[in-house]
Amino acid sequence: MTREEAKSKLAELLTNGLKPEDLYECAAEYVNRTKPDPIRAYLTALLADAADLDYRWLNMRNTAFETARSFRLAWLVSRGGSAKLVEEKLLSFCSEQKSFWCVPSGGGFVVLLDAAETGRISALAEAFEGLKICLSDEYENLRDTTAQLELARMALNFSATDLRGDNLIEVDDYKPIIAYFYARSNSNLDIFTNNLLERIKKYDAKCGTAYLETLRVCIHCNQDPGLIAHTLNIHKNTVFYRLRQLKELFNVDLKNMRQIANLYFSLCLEYHR
Repeated sequence: MTREEAKSKLAELLTNGLKPEDLYECAAEYVNRTKPDPIRAYLTALLADAADLDYRWLNMRNTAFETARSFRLAWLVSRGGSAKLVEEKLLSFCSEQKSFWCVPSGGGFVVLLDAAETGRISALAEAFEGLKICLSDEYENLRDTTAQLELARMALNFSATDLRGDNLIEVDDYKPIIAYFYARSNSNLDIFTNNLLERIKKYDAKCGTAYLETLRVCIHCNQDPGLIAHTLNIHKNTVFYRLRQLKELFNVDLKNMRQIANLYFSLCLEYHR
């Protein structure tokens, strides 16, 4: 409840006949909504790597943090000018949960939760159906929150190339590609160029075809011809033709799991340079 909301409610109570218990309820709600939350303050400081974390921890004695054995975090990003609305909705949602806390961070929002309450994440996904939400692994040390957030950011970024309609994803599903990305970023070896993809790119540029995009969509659609056709807005017969051409021209074998895994990683990196 904001100051203006409190004044409006108080005016309404005065108009309808003020009772002592009504005044107390109004004042209590305003104080509870506006007073600093030590858990959110600590979480904000934690994400900012503040120097006074130990002091802030002392201010949180007897909080829900002490009863939680482990934690998870959810990362979500609002698009356009809806950040304020998302924040208000998140604060309202978290206030109704037993052990959920949210703070804005780096262009998005972090929701920290007691891992024992993970079952309630589905309600969060339903409440924010239009936004993708990434759920971290379970972890015990709150000082690991920043590292977990970095992984969640990367997973959400890589999920943009996925064509699934799910708005709730987990870091665990993207660990191989994150590891692959880190390996490429920290290696001087010239082993991350996929020669097959380079050949397809050159052919597309020369002949005006779209075999690389067809291959990407095919892999991310789990080779479902109907979904591929819908995604590319082409007829299913065209899908079958292009897949045959990928086999004949470039020897792409969609039944070869080693080749598919190699193509998947390379395509993810291709679209996240």
